[in-house]
Amino acid sequence: MPLFFGGGSGGSGGDVSQLRGAGGAALVGVGVTGDTNNRRELRSDGSIWGGPGNSLVVRQVLITPAGSTYVGNAAGNAETSPESNNNVGVGRNALAANTTGTGSVAVGTRALTANTTGVSSVGAGVNALAANTTGNSNVGVGNNTLEFNTTGSNNVAVGRNALAAPGGISGNGTTTAQRQTALGTETGQSSAVQRNDITVVGYRALVDGDNATALGSGASAGASGAVAIGRDSGGTSASTTTTNEFMLGTASHIVRVLGSLRVAPVLTASLPAGSASEDGRILIENAGGSNRNIIIYDGGLRFRILGGVAF
Repeated sequence: MPLFFGGGSGGSGGDVSQLRGAGGAALVGVGVTGDTNNRRELRSDGSIWGGPGNSLVVRQVLITPAGSTYVGNAAGNAETSPESNNNVGVGRNALAANTTGTGSVAVGTRALTANTTGVSSVGAGVNALAANTTGNSNVGVGNNTLEFNTTGSNNVAVGRNALAAPGGISGNGTTTAQRQTALGTETGQSSAVQRNDITVVGYRALVDGDNATALGSGASAGASGAVAIGRDSGGTSASTTTTNEFMLGTASHIVRVLGSLRVAPVLTASLPAGSASEDGRILIENAGGSNRNIIIYDGGLRFRILGGVAF
C-alpha cells in the first residue's frame, strides 16, 4: 500500500502534518516542512522522498493495520508476524532481531535490539535492554538500563546504567537474575553473582545477596536478606555484610522512636553465645514463666540485666 506525507498532490507548500495511506487516512502525525508539492512519498526501499531541498530523512517506517509499528533503520527487521505481534520500535535497530516476541515497546537506538521471543518488555533509552533475548516483562528506562540482561525476567531499572553498570562496573550487570528493582544511576549488584529479589534505590546503591535491600545513596547490603538504609551528614552510607541484618543509618545517626518499639522475647535456650559478631546486640530474654531479662552483647561476651517478674 503506498503511503504519503501530506494530503494531496497540489498546494503551495507549508506544513506536512500527517503520514497518510490509501484514501487519505491519517496514520502518523509528523510535523515537517513541505515544499511546493504538498506530498511526501514512502518508497519501496523504506526511504521517504521529500522533494528538492527537504531535510527530512527517515530510513524505515513499517506500520501494519492492527499490529506492530516500527520507525528507524533496521527496526523490527526480523519480525515474522508484524500484523499480530503488537510491538512498537522507534530508533535505529530497535527490536531488530525480534521474531515472535509480542507486546514490547522499544524507544531508542538499539533498545531491545537482540530480543527474539521475549514478551511484554519496555526499553526506553539508548541500549536499554539491548542484549535481552527471551527475558519477559522487564522495564528499562534510561540509557543503558538493563543493557546486558539476556534471559532475566520481571526486572525494573530506572536511571542511567541501572542494573547494567552498578557502581560503574559493567561486569556486575544483571544478565539472568529475576525480580530486581533498581531506581537510580548505576544501582544494582556489587558483584557478578546474579541476585534475585533485590531492591536498590539511590545513586550507586548496591547489594550482594538474594532478597537484599539498599536504600540511599551509596547504601550497601552485602548479604542475603540484609537491609541497609540511609546516609549521614558526613556522606557515610549505611552498610552491612551480615545475613538478615537490618542496618538503619550509620554510627552518626540517632534513631528516635516517638511511639513504641516492640521486641519479641527470645527463649533462653535460643540466645546466641557471646562473640565478637554479636557485639552491640540487645535482646529480651524469655526466662520462663513471667520472667523477662535484658541481654547485652559486648566485647565478645553477653551480659544479663534481670528484669524481674510481671506486674
